[in-house]
Amino acid sequence: MDLKLKTNKILKKYYHEITKTCDFLKNDLLELNICSAVIYGSSTYSGMFIEGVSDIDVLAYSKELKTFLPEEVIKMIKEKNLEFKDKEPVLYIDHIGYRIEFYIQFKRISVDITLLPYEIPNFEKREIDASYDSLEMLIGAIYEKGIVLFGRQPADNYIAKNYFPFYNDELRRKRLDIIMNRLVLYIKRLEIYTNNRDANLIDHLYKTRNLFLKWLFIYKRKYPVNLSKHINYQLQSLQLSDKEIKTLEFLEGDIFYISKEFLKLVNKYLQLYKLERER
Repeated sequence: MDLKLKTNKILKKYYHEITKTCDFLKNDLLELNICSAVIYGSSTYSGMFIEGVSDIDVLAYSKELKTFLPEEVIKMIKEKNLEFKDKEPVLYIDHIGYRIEFYIQFKRISVDITLLPYEIPNFEKREIDASYDSLEMLIGAIYEKGIVLFGRQPADNYIAKNYFPFYNDELRRKRLDIIMNRLVLYIKRLEIYTNNRDANLIDHLYKTRNLFLKWLFIYKRKYPVNLSKHINYQLQSLQLSDKEIKTLEFLEGDIFYISKEFLKLVNKYLQLYKLERER
């Protein structure tokens, strides 16, 4: 197990439950050939884990997941007679990738497990699917902040060599441009909602912030871990002003004031990027 596991105060406390989880993945799901498991999420971010509320998140890679039908895998897990809390095994196929998620409920803590094929989801589309994929978050949460329980993460040597401290400028530019094109459309709608004091503003404001944060982290050459949680924790790495951080946290003023200030900030950084492109 990763040495960081033994020095992390949260994970050290739940070492017994983590060991039982590893045992389950390696032995009870032997047919799936779980070759690697990584802890990620709030327990690996300083000060973000809330006792009694937070779970321990585990990503487990299977070399055989795609050789089974999803219902076969779900049946296989359910036959182990675990306590699933309120999240029995469920299949997801979306921009994050093909995966199966479920809880294991222990007496003291629940472990939120995600099973993935042994690959980086949608990695082959990284130059064309930037608006929808989770590339930066996967690298930030799993490769940069994650704590390996056993095995090796997919393409770990390649990622270490080519994606740290950040990926190359050509890929950065391609991903920034793709996201910016969509962001411009989001901004136009957000401006209309804001000026009209439209109740539909709230949902679109948060969607636009998620997209802008994705863009901003790439612009700043940093990896995020989540675009909707742990916002303050992540923004500390971007060398933003206190005012900019407060603007992105959405905590000061009414929703229309928040939106106006946010739009100013977005437009400021888009202009800075345009100047960068012109140099």
